[in-house]
Amino acid sequence: MSQSHTLSGIYAALVTSRRQNGDGPDIAATLKIARFARESGCAGAALLGATGEYLDYSTAQRIELIEAAAAEPDLPLIVNCSHTVLQDAVRMGKAAVNAGAAAVMLMPPPFFHHNARELKSFFLAFADALAGRAPLLLYNLPAFTDWIPIELAQELLATGAYAGIKDSSGNREYFDRLMETKRASGCKVFVGNDVLYVHGHEAGADGGISGCAAAAPELMLPLRRAVLANDAARVKELSGHLARFIGWLDEFPVPVGIREALAERCLAVGPHAVPPSPEMQAKLREYHEWFTPWVEALAGRQG
Repeated sequence: MSQSHTLSGIYAALVTSRRQNGDGPDIAATLKIARFARESGCAGAALLGATGEYLDYSTAQRIELIEAAAAEPDLPLIVNCSHTVLQDAVRMGKAAVNAGAAAVMLMPPPFFHHNARELKSFFLAFADALAGRAPLLLYNLPAFTDWIPIELAQELLATGAYAGIKDSSGNREYFDRLMETKRASGCKVFVGNDVLYVHGHEAGADGGISGCAAAAPELMLPLRRAVLANDAARVKELSGHLARFIGWLDEFPVPVGIREALAERCLAVGPHAVPPSPEMQAKLREYHEWFTPWVEALAGRQG
């Protein structure tokens, strides 16, 4: 994939299909999910983020998947290279760049906490190692790791060390401060939490990196178009659908609801990392019964 790709629009935050024996990613099945997103109209795909359960896979397995996905024709690819160890993040970043990824993302190291000074050192060391070979995106995901302090995010974006940010915080105040930085510096800002999907696009975000778009592009792509067209009635209608979808997703651990929606669409996702309890299995049956007529009605509405 050419690195000249313009970073904008809706990128599907891909799930990673898991082999039936649980031993690593099912690369062929994951690529089918990526092709579904692209053929459905997404601008591209984001690989190995939280929705892709990147922590479940070794550095070597992730690099193998990165190289296979980057070789797909007409698939602009944003690759999350986050890791607890800087050197492994750099290894994946270089592999992604060498394979032709459109951009590389990095979040704070997960699990252990780091202060702003340590995070700045981490982010700058990664940027230095990549040496401007591809656009870099910060990845703010405080539900699972440290916040990127807003002052640090603004500094890294304003100086150009990072070209943009995926903000998955769902915090409107934080997001709005990022938009101030965008207006001042021209950096890229992507909505990473679909709770702020409409607000973010109304505020002028460059696009979204969306798990919901991976499962239901029939919802997320028309919703973005309606926002950009100032079609208030259509935004209200589709926002109601999005709220219902998110309500269902919140019934399950991340990213079980996205994975099950794709399975309902006959895309193989493999077993979950943690087997569902009997109670969750019952709730998942309800979800499956709801999902297919819902998404088919959305598709029919577009027709």
